[in-house]
Amino acid sequence: MGPDRSSTSLAGPSASATSCRTRWRLVYGAVEEARGQILRAAARQFEEGTCSTGGTRRPVAVSAPGSPTISDFLPLVTCHYVATTGDAALLDERVPFLRAPVLRPEQEEDYGLPDVSDVTGTVYEHCVRALDHGLRLGPHGLPLMGTGDWNDGMNQVGAGGQGESVWNGWFMLGDSAEFAGLAEQRG
Repeated sequence: MGPDRSSTSLAGPSASATSCRTRWRLVYGAVEEARGQILRAAARQFEEGTCSTGGTRRPVAVSAPGSPTISDFLPLVTCHYVATTGDAALLDERVPFLRAPVLRPEQEEDYGLPDVSDVTGTVYEHCVRALDHGLRLGPHGLPLMGTGDWNDGMNQVGAGGQGESVWNGWFMLGDSAEFAGLAEQRG
């Protein structure tokens, strides 16, 4: 299991998980905007597969690990986009990752400014890293919930790497099944 990190947004909604969820319908009338949204979301991903939801270069809260983040929705939205538009070339677009120090075990969040990494990956590779990150399981075989949840009342459920989420389990099951079909098409 690699380092954990995800975040809540302080920098605006342009690449947030909520934005990914709500704007995926753009494929029906604003295809280029939907494509751009996926590229912006991928650009908010750290090398480890987690995401910063800040849409700009302002400081963002990085907390360890939270759900659902852009990381969780990126594969699902990407699959929907490719299936709806037929634009599989999106999967080969190269996008840089972010880099920032990984949080210490006792550290819940950091408001630093992440750097754009020299490491790039295709949108497909960003999706794979997101899925790998989401498959961190707790003692009952359920995905870890983490901290930094969009619902402040649930924010500390996963503190210390203990909280598991049935919802995240169902979400990851659907997300993984959807992405498996896309992976098979790619060979």
